Amino acid sequence: MYPSSTTHQRVPSFFLDGDGTRDKPCVIGDASGVHGYVLAHDATTKETQICLNTNTIKERGKDLLPILRRELAKRQVNSKTLEDLGFNLGFVGYFGYGMRSQTRDYEPVPFIQQCQKVPDAAMLFSDRSLVLTDDGRALVLELVENNTSSTDGFVRMAQDALFQAIQKKKTKQRLPTENNELVFTSYLDEHKYSKLANEALERIAAGDSYEICLTTNFEARIRDVDPWLYYKRLRSANPAPRASFIDLRSACGVALCSSSPERFISLQPSGFVEAKPIKGTSPRIHENVDADRASAEELASSIKTRAENLMIADLLRNDLLRVCDHAHVSKLAAIESFATVHQLVTTLEGQLKSEHDAIDLIFNTFPPGSMTGAPKRRTCDIIAQLESQERGPYAGTFGFIGLDGRADLSVVIRSALFSSSDADEYSRITVGAGGALTALSDIHDEWQELLLKANAVIMALGGRIDLSSSAGEKKKLLFPSTKPVPRTTMSKKEQRRRSNSLYSR
Repeated sequence: MYPSSTTHQRVPSFFLDGDGTRDKPCVIGDASGVHGYVLAHDATTKETQICLNTNTIKERGKDLLPILRRELAKRQVNSKTLEDLGFNLGFVGYFGYGMRSQTRDYEPVPFIQQCQKVPDAAMLFSDRSLVLTDDGRALVLELVENNTSSTDGFVRMAQDALFQAIQKKKTKQRLPTENNELVFTSYLDEHKYSKLANEALERIAAGDSYEICLTTNFEARIRDVDPWLYYKRLRSANPAPRASFIDLRSACGVALCSSSPERFISLQPSGFVEAKPIKGTSPRIHENVDADRASAEELASSIKTRAENLMIADLLRNDLLRVCDHAHVSKLAAIESFATVHQLVTTLEGQLKSEHDAIDLIFNTFPPGSMTGAPKRRTCDIIAQLESQERGPYAGTFGFIGLDGRADLSVVIRSALFSSSDADEYSRITVGAGGALTALSDIHDEWQELLLKANAVIMALGGRIDLSSSAGEKKKLLFPSTKPVPRTTMSKKEQRRRSNSLYSR
């Protein structure tokens, strides 16, 4: 079903790049143990590929979430001594946006063409991991049968790896790019985006949606790539609280580097639930403190972005109350600043009902409302009609579902997907970016925000954007552009007309 090139010999592995606290655990792990394996799922065909070392098993005709519940039930672990670590082994990986077809907010829509098929979901079952804590400890976790011990010296391997990491000097490694340039292209330029955005605004004015998140992908091709090197570069240039990495190329042909700042949903063993959607972005201006502060203040005072936060807060509260006894907003539209951008973040909290678990929580809240718009189900249908490419992992979630009932999933943004094919010597790097459209949106500003988000990742990878093939122009349009792009926007009168039309319904 999916490529697994023999050139990628690295054991399926992951890195949860936290600060070592229970809220953001720092974990390194793989699927090389006796109980480790990889799941790759196609949401359209409902085929699950299970990779167990050199063996591959396929299950057909089943949704993924029930399979995960079945597998978790086989290996449930409740250890009070591990509660403070924030991680207790389990599934680590991503649910792509296409997994929406197996969740509550879904109605069948026309098939969207995907240029290179990648798994809609890919999960590694980690039966052994190394957890680094904020007080300087390193703990080895391994899943073994009752009254047995590790059989292949994993503890010694972990000790040796830590010692080598401490002794190794920090050296800058040159990233392998052809002609010293990594060029990303997209099927959209501003003119094509404006056409789609105007269609979206017409749907909003007609009362079909309050907010529509319109996205696109930027892609580049490269030979002899090591995603881990790119992740380290992304981590250095664009540090984020939900950053993580997973390499499943040897099992299903994909690796994902994420510098996401956004928590989709987290669940504690006690049943405490937290969601932190992001709505609203403005650039950091590090060379001028006053200008940087002004950028944050302008974002905080924006009527449009505060309205977006209100909408996503209402949407998520509705989603949470399907499985929670209560859900409330503890912070609304608070400024949080990251390396390259300021963002408005809303925090919601709830208490999961005792009869529900992490799988129920995902089923009732996926996909992330911050990447769809509101109302979610109708807006997802509109997005499917507007966007001509599947989003892949982008706009989905990335994180873990633990053996102790815990789960922590981020929204897949500020990320790069590396995908390969057995028949192609090149790897494809895909970076997704998008933004929410409302009745008050300025299309030119929305396009510039989309480029800002994409460029934060692409520049960190050492690449650049070239939109010449999208625009069909002889002269290349690069970002940042050397020429001003024609401005496409609405008059203030038209903004008021659309706003009045929307809110009078």
